[in-house]
Amino acid sequence: LIYGYGSDGMVSASKDLMKITGTYTNAYVQGYFQYDSKKSGGITISNLRFGKEPITSTYYVERASIVVCTKDSYLKRLRMLEKIKDKGIFIVNTNKNSDEVLAMMSNHDKKILQNKHVKMFIVDASKIASECGIPGKISSIMEILIFKLCHIIDFKYAENEIKKRRAY
Repeated sequence: LIYGYGSDGMVSASKDLMKITGTYTNAYVQGYFQYDSKKSGGITISNLRFGKEPITSTYYVERASIVVCTKDSYLKRLRMLEKIKDKGIFIVNTNKNSDEVLAMMSNHDKKILQNKHVKMFIVDASKIASECGIPGKISSIMEILIFKLCHIIDFKYAENEIKKRRAY
């Protein structure tokens, strides 16, 4: 599950994750997207499914191996970890440190982090994108992180495909 905001590029990045994985591997992929019709500035939720077996039904993700949050203000507003699996991965894009991130989270989500042994990664994708000469392109940074941390496909291959698609 990827929680983004309209205009951050994460819906396009999600489609890119599926295209790279589904086109160049034997994996099966499916994506459903939820977003406000005004999109820019609204919440977007990308429900992505990847598997080695054919995906034969249509539904939103109910048990996520990974949850991504690209806007730290969502930590207070949304219960993003409701559907995360035991030992899942939670990636938060923010310029805050871990203590500040935990202070922003609800007690409900903090319990889930602890009880389900979730690995949380904090990244300042905005800073990284600026340092790489692609200011505002957090989606590229987040896409690379998702491939790296989730082992969906060979990381070097995915990284090269992303670079080919992004001629900055």
